[in-house]
Amino acid sequence: MKNSNKWLLSIKERKFRGIRICLSAIVIVGVFLSYEFLTARSRVESEIKDIYFSLKQASAEKQDLDSTKREELIRKLISKEPSYRWEAASELARWKDQKSVNAIIDAMRDTKGTIRTCVMAESLGRIGDRKAIPALIQAMNQPVNQDLRICATQAIGEMRDKRALSPLIEKIRHSEDEFFTAEALGKLGDKKALPILDEAAKKSKDPLIQAAIHRAIVMIQIQNEKDLVSAFIEALNNEDDQIRFWALKNLALKRDSKAIEPIANTLQTSNSKDIKIYAAATLAYYGKGTRPFLEKAKLTDDKITLWAAEYAIKLLNKKS
Repeated sequence: MKNSNKWLLSIKERKFRGIRICLSAIVIVGVFLSYEFLTARSRVESEIKDIYFSLKQASAEKQDLDSTKREELIRKLISKEPSYRWEAASELARWKDQKSVNAIIDAMRDTKGTIRTCVMAESLGRIGDRKAIPALIQAMNQPVNQDLRICATQAIGEMRDKRALSPLIEKIRHSEDEFFTAEALGKLGDKKALPILDEAAKKSKDPLIQAAIHRAIVMIQIQNEKDLVSAFIEALNNEDDQIRFWALKNLALKRDSKAIEPIANTLQTSNSKDIKIYAAATLAYYGKGTRPFLEKAKLTDDKITLWAAEYAIKLLNKKS
């Protein structure tokens, strides 16, 4: 009898132990999902915050970097630790700090190796100071370091300096880094590049390069329209995600009120997370007149749209 009771007790204990394990597993899964939810949301918010700050730094609302902080970052540009060099260049670019341009050019020309020279070129493009153009053109034609060549080419495209037109045309004529060279020519927007791009498209058999060239031609055509804002608004409906994103970036800098509703529609209808995030940051940067559209965007089942709209409203509240 005693053995029977012990046996029953043992079964009960095993059942309770099993229940406790199941409950613990449920709690762990719940915590994990909550963490993932919060992490995903915080990433969206962080990206919007960075874009918003970058847009302000490109405008009259620009803030100056503290001189002590600048000196510290410039010292890190020549650190033996690659991560320090990357962080310093990225932070200087985030502030669009023109006073650090010469130091970044020197770091990009570092002959000790290729450590983070690509990041230096990217940072110069993001800062946008035109005095970096000669150094970037030189880097764009660097014979050994392909990464640096590509990053310098992309930086030149971001800066849209006409001095780069001839060197870029020469590059694509000689089939050098065609994908990125075509992209840079598209951003430059000069019609003189159109015949060369047509020629390059016929010569190339690579579908990715052909797509990049076609994209560049469309971008040049858009930039030569009389009403640029309307042309960029229309481009928000282009079938190519990269053209839509590019048009959105241009509209962000234009800060034209007639673009508010189309940008808000892009936030709600785009399938691209990156485009949604940039659209929300742009609406926050525009400020006046965007709140009703952001409130409307909150009425959605799409999490990215909801989180982006809510955080953009938070930024609006801080401005008011």
